[in-house]
Amino acid sequence: IRTPLTSIIGFSNSLFDPTQTDKDHNAAALTIIRSSEHLNDLINDILDMPKIEAGQLNIEMLPVSPLSIVDDVKSVIAQRATDKGLTFNIEIEYPLPEFILSDSTRLKQILLNLCSNAIKFTHTGTITLRATFNIKYRQIAFSVSDTGIGMDRNEINHIFKPFSQADSSTTRRFGGTGLGLWISRQLAQRLGGDITCRSKKNIGSDFELRIIINSTDQRQLPSLI
Repeated sequence: IRTPLTSIIGFSNSLFDPTQTDKDHNAAALTIIRSSEHLNDLINDILDMPKIEAGQLNIEMLPVSPLSIVDDVKSVIAQRATDKGLTFNIEIEYPLPEFILSDSTRLKQILLNLCSNAIKFTHTGTITLRATFNIKYRQIAFSVSDTGIGMDRNEINHIFKPFSQADSSTTRRFGGTGLGLWISRQLAQRLGGDITCRSKKNIGSDFELRIIINSTDQRQLPSLI
């Protein structure tokens, strides 16, 4: 929390410096915005943790459009990727259910976390968000792959634990609470699914969220598009 807060205070004060140019002011304002968004993410993670541990996190299952979820995530993530010089791709494999029963807020929270992590740990290349549907097993899958720093098997074993990242150097280099993936997995399980990870060091990572879908009529498969 101190890191983004220090940045916000420092760059806010710099806006009052009469020697600063308009370009300097714009750069400072952008840094303040990015740091504020980062601080907001940290606080949300910290506030969600006790709710999850106490079993008091509300999940509201309503009809949700998978395509709308993907579009909402794209509207937030695409510009962040572009700002870092990365390519953000969307891949949809049809058919997909037109609607599923899920919590749209929590589903987007998971995907935004996975995409934000992909951007954080990728210096060059591509971030790809995919949506697929397995008719036989009634599972919808959202995967987020990147061409980032990747992880070895030992590091993967740590990332879903609370307050834990791949290794100590990750926290020093990239910051964060180490809660995001733990929270995302907890949310995924409450939505009837789970998150898995495949990764190779210095090649990239692929996180997959799989959810067993339901329809308003449990006896029937939802309409496909």
